[in-house]
Amino acid sequence: MRDRGVTAGMFPNLSQDIERYIHHEGLNESGLLKRIFVLALNQGLLATMVHRWGVPVRKIPVSIIRKPLLAIWFIQKKLVEIIFSIHISGAAELGPGFYIGHFGCFINGRFGKNCSVSQNVTVGSAGRGKKGVPTMGDNVYFGAGSMAFGAITIGDNVNIGACALVNKNLPSNCTAVGVPARIISNREATPKPVQKILFGAGAAVINAPPSNSIPAGMPARFSSKEEAMRARPRSGL
Repeated sequence: MRDRGVTAGMFPNLSQDIERYIHHEGLNESGLLKRIFVLALNQGLLATMVHRWGVPVRKIPVSIIRKPLLAIWFIQKKLVEIIFSIHISGAAELGPGFYIGHFGCFINGRFGKNCSVSQNVTVGSAGRGKKGVPTMGDNVYFGAGSMAFGAITIGDNVNIGACALVNKNLPSNCTAVGVPARIISNREATPKPVQKILFGAGAAVINAPPSNSIPAGMPARFSSKEEAMRARPRSGL
């Protein structure tokens, strides 16, 4: 993994954060006022900004200056948690270009450059008295509901599928899905039309399924439509 660059300071990192949000929100061709309006209301960017300015505040050596600023930062942090359900630990290290796509996540770890998290993502310690948090490389993506626990290392350019549970090291340039997470092939698939598909509970769809199947599991596996319909409980209506 390359140098994560998390110690470069608040403003260089924040400027790269903003660049990523501008790209993801499709604001590259927008005017300045529209950019300011959209970004000022983005929950992920607001949460990241609060975290970033709290890092240098905690390092101020003069307590008479540090303590009132910490009080302001703490209030802002709690408001972010209450309103957006986004918790970023004060000990978390976020590389430049960090992106939070949606509401609701818990983040405590060391992230490289241009990492992304979706909704309901949890990254932190394993608990049960075990210390240590995950260390991520550059360009790591966490799908919705995914989790990573413990003192593990995740390489560069890693995609973690929805609802996956990562509790072991992952090498660079891979995609991992499932509980516990396992590495799957990254072969490019030809898109197929999806018509009247019934997805099973907990399904994580990597490629579009054929129309005569019902996917379930992570990644989604297929059983016959007739068998699945027979197995479904009847409502009695």
